[in-house]
Amino acid sequence: MPDLGKRARQKLERPREILEAAVEEFVRKGYMATRVEDVAKAVGVTKGTVYFYFETKEALFNAVIRHFAPVFETTTEVPADKQVAELLSESLTDLYARITRERRTREIFHLLVAEGRHFPQLLDDYFVEFLQPSIDRLKALLALGVKRGEFRANALEGTTEILLSPAVLANVWTVVFSDRRPIDHNKYLANYRDLVFHGLKSPR
Repeated sequence: MPDLGKRARQKLERPREILEAAVEEFVRKGYMATRVEDVAKAVGVTKGTVYFYFETKEALFNAVIRHFAPVFETTTEVPADKQVAELLSESLTDLYARITRERRTREIFHLLVAEGRHFPQLLDDYFVEFLQPSIDRLKALLALGVKRGEFRANALEGTTEILLSPAVLANVWTVVFSDRRPIDHNKYLANYRDLVFHGLKSPR
């Protein structure tokens, strides 16, 4: 008799397997050149099976972006015995690591840059679902730092985008230059944090 438990597990795993194969195809070939039958072949299923889970290639692409997009910490609670600068430093370190060092995150970023103009709604959704919570958290930490007197009074004026920019630049650099001109991420991150906190520090 067939192992129904095994078949059930395979069925549950199938969407993830399809997404894993699809992201490889999209990254290697781009959206337009990727064929659903190639994704199916990589998984070892029929094209109809892919369409059973994802109605169109566009739906598959959207699912790939959402499945592999990073989820960042969103809490803004700071213990009374902990400096806001310390928590902000931890947050920036986590953001930097997730954006620049995780292969799938870099690949999703590359796909959004390369294909995003064809999917404006997807770009908007990605921003709202994945980037906006991180931006809101950084703004909340900056505001708390100003309130506690740790950060200068004008620390909220356009600072959030500046905080995110070095990680985005490092990601672009890695995608474009890869092994030809590698970044020393430890030094880059240390200098990044040093510049940030010297700039934010309240002149008390």
